[in-house]
Amino acid sequence: MPEQTEAARRLRAVDVIDAQQATIERLTTRRDAVLPSAPSVELTRNAKGETQISVKASGETIEDAEKSATAAYDRLCAKYVHVNGEAK
Repeated sequence: MPEQTEAARRLRAVDVIDAQQATIERLTTRRDAVLPSAPSVELTRNAKGETQISVKASGETIEDAEKSATAAYDRLCAKYVHVNGEAK
């Protein structure tokens, strides 16, 4: 007589949803912990030929990030000064 095996468990929608939510939670939590916001600078020229500056900074506190962003922005503004499309 053949040996009886346990019936395979049916996959339920709630199990799939729970697994997906757990995966999303792990990915979003891990990303914040492992990959903090990276500092960046973007320089673009508008139609007038003036440089537009975008600075993104990070730090231990908001004050640290603000100081870092302000310092970078001020340095770049001094370097890329334009008045009426002409370098000053």
